[in-house]
Amino acid sequence: TRHIEDLLLMNMKGKELTLDKLRSNYMNIAAMPSIKSIEPTAYYNSFLDSYVLDLNVKTKNILQASVGGMLSTDPISNLYVGLEYNLFHRYNYTIRSNNYMGRYYSSANLSYRMDFPSKVLPFYIDAQINYNRWNYFRNRSGLFEYSANNYIIQYENNAQLRIGIPIGRRGKLVFKSGVGDTKSEYFNNDYILSTDTND
Repeated sequence: TRHIEDLLLMNMKGKELTLDKLRSNYMNIAAMPSIKSIEPTAYYNSFLDSYVLDLNVKTKNILQASVGGMLSTDPISNLYVGLEYNLFHRYNYTIRSNNYMGRYYSSANLSYRMDFPSKVLPFYIDAQINYNRWNYFRNRSGLFEYSANNYIIQYENNAQLRIGIPIGRRGKLVFKSGVGDTKSEYFNNDYILSTDTND
């Protein structure tokens, strides 16, 4: 695709691309999140009097789903559901969703990444939203009763934006900004009925 071609010819001066630059560009392509595998084949073309490089690139499935969880006698059991959508055309798009559902801890994450190829300076933009909840009020197991210090539910939400630029063969420069907030719901006394609600 044009996306792979632009990345492979990045930092090309005129019609020449040194072996070191080609190796660096190749490793950047292999490290892309949407690439499953890449197999290079090089041969000499006597008619063109140059070498030709063919890349057999396999991308990840467009839609991937994963399910997991943990079962415990303590109140930390949870279920995990993850989704990932990859679209590889002129630009590379990746949308992910990770969700944990449990009595004590629940969370939801939604992220979107877009890679912009360029022969001069490629970069990516990654935006994500996170939601977390800890329910200490339901934190008990078996015959153990609630503790007076556990009548609280905590929420933590945040949104983040990252812009990444490669530096050399192994480094990258990331600009990051974000905003978030926390909230707690609790009871004002130690005498609680099952019909009571949090403040």
